[in-house]
Amino acid sequence: MNTMKGIDLDEVFPFIDPNPAFEADILKRAKIQLDSAKTFGAISDLMASLARHFSAIQNELAQLVKSLSILNVEDPYTSLLENFSQMFNIWGRQFVSQSNLSLQIIRTVVLPNIEKLNTDYQEQINHYGRSAENLGVFEKKNKAEDASSAETAFIKAAISRSGHLYSLHNQVTLAEKTSSRAVSLAIAQFITLTANLMSQYITENRNTILFTQNSVFEMQSAVKLLLLQRIGSDPDNNPATTASSTYWDMRFSANSPTVEDLTKPAGSVWVKEAHPIRSSVWTRKYLTFEDSLLVAHKISDDDQDKQWLLPLVTVTPLDKTRRFAFKIQSPQELIEIQALSKLDMEEWLTVFTNHNFKVLGQEENKASKKCCDCGASDATWISLNWACDLCLKCSGSHRHMSTTNSKIRSITLDKLSPMVVDMMTELEGDCNRLLLAKTPKDKINSRSEDTVRDQYITRKYVNFEWASSEPVPDPFTTILNHNIHALFHAAHFGKIDELDQGITPLHAACSIGDKNAVCLLTYCVQSMNVRDPRGWTPLCYAVFFQHVEIIQFLLANGADAKDVGINLYQLAIATKNMKVARMILIVANPLRNDENVFQPITLKYAPPGTPENYKLILKPTTT
Repeated sequence: MNTMKGIDLDEVFPFIDPNPAFEADILKRAKIQLDSAKTFGAISDLMASLARHFSAIQNELAQLVKSLSILNVEDPYTSLLENFSQMFNIWGRQFVSQSNLSLQIIRTVVLPNIEKLNTDYQEQINHYGRSAENLGVFEKKNKAEDASSAETAFIKAAISRSGHLYSLHNQVTLAEKTSSRAVSLAIAQFITLTANLMSQYITENRNTILFTQNSVFEMQSAVKLLLLQRIGSDPDNNPATTASSTYWDMRFSANSPTVEDLTKPAGSVWVKEAHPIRSSVWTRKYLTFEDSLLVAHKISDDDQDKQWLLPLVTVTPLDKTRRFAFKIQSPQELIEIQALSKLDMEEWLTVFTNHNFKVLGQEENKASKKCCDCGASDATWISLNWACDLCLKCSGSHRHMSTTNSKIRSITLDKLSPMVVDMMTELEGDCNRLLLAKTPKDKINSRSEDTVRDQYITRKYVNFEWASSEPVPDPFTTILNHNIHALFHAAHFGKIDELDQGITPLHAACSIGDKNAVCLLTYCVQSMNVRDPRGWTPLCYAVFFQHVEIIQFLLANGADAKDVGINLYQLAIATKNMKVARMILIVANPLRNDENVFQPITLKYAPPGTPENYKLILKPTTT
């Protein structure tokens, strides 16, 4: 799984293509903070006035002492008055320097920053809207360079919008966390200072003062810690900007890597709607799909939300003038939608395909979807290499381990191939039968603390503290016998990299065509592109024996058609299988050479009925 070092993608994803409700909430919070500026000013001015009164009292007491000296009034009266005068001098100076400082920072730095960021973001909204509309009107007949220019302008606007919204959110959050605390700190410091200078006040209010003194230090540390953070946040360089750049590059550039945590069922689209004058109009909306409810959220105030409750649907691309358009057909609805990019369209097609799968399998799988670690009933995540169902909390603990230990996917957000579904069904329960052969003394449940959960999962999946002590099977024998349960044992207990005549278990599984074995081993091996002594990778074996579904699965999971030691391009042609050729010819190196006889290093794991000394020969083309 692709990650972005140092950036919490779950935190910054909402800023990339923000939901209108999410955006409106931030703007509303910003307005609340800006409206509080007058109140902060009034409080600050009142405190400054109090300090001036303290200084005035100190001056009057000093004059009184001087007058008493003229009258020869002696100690202890003059000394007491001098000390009393000094108390008010300290009171006034410290009250200004300590109590009012945090308020001044909020008033003169934080709130003006919010006002500027709020104004800048309004400009970004308008710029983004214009860029989106310019992008949406392009048709297939338009010049590619014009469309590319519009896409580039849109990407820049979208990235800038994300960065500005993230900065505004950070500044508003800072104000929300510090404003009331700053006022509380000022009042608490005033009370504490008074208590320290007036012993009688401490005596009469001892319990209250002790509580206030303790709270002063706690609040002071919290406010200082928050204010020590960057007061301003650069809209052009922050986590949302970085993630947004990757997000939009992924959508508009075919060569950009896919970051799975940036793939979620929500985003900007255009929806075809009826119009009172024209036959139809395409309106920009923000589309979400959750629990069978498709909602097209309004973008502007003069628009309105639309929603559809969808059962089983048919989703197909539209061959119309608008790019990246598709239709959703249900028994009651026909919805036409245009996505931002080809990747967006593909993601939506996947979302609705998985929706159909979930609807069809919901009742059948409802009782079995329990977390294999804590037993929670909301197991909507899976570990691919351990073939087990997980709840959200346990999936988080699995993510804390390396992807070598556990590869996590969502059954609702990720596209799960039929091979994965079949493997998960076949291996249901094998994980716990293997790893919990001995009963743990301290099992976890759905309410366990995160630290306890992390420790338990590490002991279970890394240390194998309760694992089976039975002999580990030979992986090649299990493949020949189509025993996926024994292969599961061998794959996780040290025999995943064993060789037989130079080939790995994954080579053997791709030869014999065992889809469950291929699926399991794909997620257990460190590399799918290991070569045998002749340069053949597992993908080469799948192509040679023409296992179409396995070829498709391997390519979708990272098999490299170019990183092979044979001419895979010519091997695909030699199969004379059109389905195989169509998949391989577009991804392999289009090299033509004199390599025209293809035979793997061993036929031991060939499908039943394969002739002895079976080989493929590519006849040279005649001119």
